[in-house]
Amino acid sequence: MRTIRQHWLRRIDRFPARTLSFAAIIVSAQAVEAQEAHFEVLTIPPADVGTCLPAQVTVSPTERSRPGNRLVIRHPAPFMSRDISTFVDSAGRHTGLSDRSSVIVNTMRNQGASIVASVGRNDVVRGFRIETIVTVPDSLVRARDVAAIQKIMDSATGTSSRRELNAAEQDRVRSMIEFMRRRCP
Repeated sequence: MRTIRQHWLRRIDRFPARTLSFAAIIVSAQAVEAQEAHFEVLTIPPADVGTCLPAQVTVSPTERSRPGNRLVIRHPAPFMSRDISTFVDSAGRHTGLSDRSSVIVNTMRNQGASIVASVGRNDVVRGFRIETIVTVPDSLVRARDVAAIQKIMDSATGTSSRRELNAAEQDRVRSMIEFMRRRCP
């Protein structure tokens, strides 16, 4: 059985403009699906994806850990972002990981996931995963002034769930820290 893609590609000679447009949609949809994989928290992105940036978080000198490595990944349409950061102690040992991902599903809905983990002296990982969904009323599209937009944004609804990291996620935290140590020294 031929796939839809094969079917349309065979008809290029008969309907070139329409078929090429359809083929472009299929290819771009597959590209977005492939990109979505590296926007999932605790997945190691390809080496050529993202930008290493200076640490964003400021920590007071009395804190035990300070910002370490940081990798930021963005995609404009659909808007997806991911920010991976590590933390180090005064001896330069990696002591924590923050991995945040956000996808704007449509103009009214945003989904996100965050991992926050610490690594103890015996390489013991403790942490949690938070998942959020925020939905804004569709009246936002018709709002024209700042006060109306603010009122609508204040009425946004959302759900949030938090759970401890399981053993597989704890292993992935260790892998992510090692990846970040090499990727963004």
